Amino acid sequence: MLHIHIGALPDGISVLLDITRKYPSLISYLSPTHLIRTENLFNQAIEFGKMGGMVDFSTGGTKFDEPHVCVLKALEREVSLDRITFSSDGRGGVRKINPLTGEDTYRPAPLTLNLKEMVLLVKNGGLPLEQALQLITTNPANGMKLKGKGQIAVGYDADICMLDDTLNLTDVFAKGECMMKKGQIIKKGRYE
Repeated sequence: MLHIHIGALPDGISVLLDITRKYPSLISYLSPTHLIRTENLFNQAIEFGKMGGMVDFSTGGTKFDEPHVCVLKALEREVSLDRITFSSDGRGGVRKINPLTGEDTYRPAPLTLNLKEMVLLVKNGGLPLEQALQLITTNPANGMKLKGKGQIAVGYDADICMLDDTLNLTDVFAKGECMMKKGQIIKKGRYE
């Protein structure tokens, strides 16, 4: 798997599109992320998705439009829902240097943005919950070829997020272990 963190360069993913056109069988091994940084990059993502590639819309960072809106636009342009994912850099951070003081700071990316955008797909976009959930469950697991992830089934890891009737996160289980219960985080450390 080649997982590629895409920036806002003018050429976007043109190299990946060229590779895919020449060697179509490689598309399932290419995983470009953050494909909504610019409108041009989004348009390339549409082409990549229609060719059978996974297209990832980052829920944080630079974007030309809101991630849930981009999903709806991609669906309108006939990209299959099972080809689209949300990502958040997995708690990666942003380094900033204050130009006045020279202070070097680091801010971890928020953990809530994928869920927020998934909920907006349901509430504002009218996508059924079971379809919207695919963008943060089944689709990423399938795209990254992760066995035992992405769905609730025999032999799969017991990773489960429970939502209330208004789609607020209430409980979280990772590999069967409770991490959050009734809205209270039980495990607090990054590697706890």
